[in-house]
Amino acid sequence: MKLQQSKILSFALSASLLILILIIAVYNRKTLIQVMGQADLWWIGMGLGCYSLNYVTRAYRLRMLSQKHVSFFPAAVKSSCLHGSYSYFLPLRSGDLSLPLLLRFNAGLPLAQGGTILFRARLLDLFSLGLLLCGASLFSAPQLQPFVRGIFILSGVGLLVLPYGVIFLLKSGNNRLINALSKRVGDLTLTYPSFREMLVSLAVWFWTGCTTFCVIKSLAIPLNFMDVWFFAAIQLPLQLFPLQGVANDGNHEAGWLAALSLLGITPAEGLPLSMASHVIFICYVAVLGSIALMLPSPQPPAKPDKIVAT
Repeated sequence: MKLQQSKILSFALSASLLILILIIAVYNRKTLIQVMGQADLWWIGMGLGCYSLNYVTRAYRLRMLSQKHVSFFPAAVKSSCLHGSYSYFLPLRSGDLSLPLLLRFNAGLPLAQGGTILFRARLLDLFSLGLLLCGASLFSAPQLQPFVRGIFILSGVGLLVLPYGVIFLLKSGNNRLINALSKRVGDLTLTYPSFREMLVSLAVWFWTGCTTFCVIKSLAIPLNFMDVWFFAAIQLPLQLFPLQGVANDGNHEAGWLAALSLLGITPAEGLPLSMASHVIFICYVAVLGSIALMLPSPQPPAKPDKIVAT
């Protein structure tokens, strides 16, 4: 009975995403046609390939964080791609919370354990973005003022330290809280990020930066390869803010405009470029989400005994 209910909920979740993709595509059809007619389709195709590798890497990380209780294909790949689609399309970043549900439907993980994996992945993302921001601020964008560069370096250091600070506070906190969480989640062990976890998370954001580079090249934006990494380091954190409209509306344009302005492109020039890039990213998310919907949902495995949380 529970399995049947899970299948019904999974179908409803998938159907809602497909309907949302179709509505957004129909609503933006004129802009979609115009952008695709002017952009370099070869670079757009390369960007789709990098975007797909990004989510394949995220799927590998899901399997790793679940201690291999989630199969890589199709469970982790399907959950990762659909999670990315919901996170992008739903407002206020509410779609980010869909990962525990997707892991429940596709891999049989209890919701609390899926929540632990989501928490762990987000801490690793903060660390990776901090490293990317520090590196890009130090080695790219020579036109930046020293004061502005210093602010970005300090922000990157803050993102690097934050995951370790959260773990330290949890480790030194009230044991009753940890025990209570362990009863709900299972055997909850707090550990700092491992080298392997950090390396895989850096690979996730490497493919994200490569996707951004391909979109920039497709629109003939005058930025070089090193500029792109600073660009990605600036605009990606801005898009993580919870004040997000449907299909990342508003956040995408604000992030791209801010990054382009810092790299010497005026807002008047940057606005149409940011809107065009938004249309391309919507296409990427829609294509990958649609493919994920067609993947089978495997039979849920047995409940895992232990999930390690950072």
